[in-house]
Order: sequence, then structure tokens, then C-alpha cells
Amino acid sequence: MSYLKINGSDEHYNVELQPFTTQHGYRGVKFVGDVIPSTDQGFKMYSDDDEEIADLSAFTHEYNPNSYSVEEDIIENPSPNNEPCGPSALDRINARINALSSNVNEITPYTDSKLVGIQDMECIFQNVTKDGSLTANLKTDSGLFLPCEVARVDTNVRVTFDKLEEVATVTISIQ
Repeated sequence: MSYLKINGSDEHYNVELQPFTTQHGYRGVKFVGDVIPSTDQGFKMYSDDDEEIADLSAFTHEYNPNSYSVEEDIIENPSPNNEPCGPSALDRINARINALSSNVNEITPYTDSKLVGIQDMECIFQNVTKDGSLTANLKTDSGLFLPCEVARVDTNVRVTFDKLEEVATVTISIQ
């Protein structure tokens, strides 16, 4: 197993190295294992055969216990404030999804159907608020399409046709 020595010392420390970046972007190394005393001398890593395998002399600034960096970097804790947080990533994604949904709803055709009976001559759809090109069709249960007229008054759509001799379905579509 490899070991660590502080430059200028013969004391061996059995550790593993974990590189990291400090809060302000400097290179750092964390020693996991034995406790390393505070020093500003740097380090060298050796193999079991006492051969140098890594020169860590540049890591002379203690960042945290058992952690050293190449430059002094004092950890800055955030200060409390009463400012509201900006929208989170989830809030921004939800806003985009809602906007997209609204756009899809604007271009999605509105359709509605009603069943009409024998002897009926009209069908009225109430509270139709969608604007656009209005079409209507009248289809009998036997599959025949019959002629019809469509008119819109405020939020009501009125479909008129000749007196029916069989049950049919009136469908309106607004695009």
C-alpha cells in the first residue's frame, strides 16, 4: 500500500488521495485515512517499495483538516438575507410547459357533438367560446351525411337541417 510523507519528515501516513476544487476554484487534495498534522511543507506520495510516485509539494495551504490546496482559499459561508429566491429550475420548466400547453390549446380544434332525434330540425350548442373557422356536419346512424346550415350568435352555435326521419349526430368543429 502506498503512503504519504510531509516534505522534510520521515513520518509515514497511510492515506488515499481524493482531488477536489476549492470554493474559489483552486486545485486541492483530500487525504483519507490517517490524520495529517497541519503543515505548510507540501507532501510526497511513495509506493510500498519506497519509490516516489507523486510530488504534492504544491499543496501547502490547509483548506480543511486533512485537505490542502495549492493557493490559500478561505471558505466563505453564505450570509443570511431576506431577499426572495428567484424561480427554481422546476418553476422555469413548469412556466415553459404551461406556455407550450397554451399554444397547443390555441391551435387544437374545438369539437362537440350532440345526438338529435327523429322530427328534429335544429340543434343548439351553448357557451361555445372558441373563435375560428366554424364547420358542422350531420351524420345519420345509417352513415349518411345530410346537408345542414350553421350560424353563430354570441356564444351559441345553431345548426339547422331538414326534418329528420332517423336519429343522427350533429358535430361542430372550430379551427
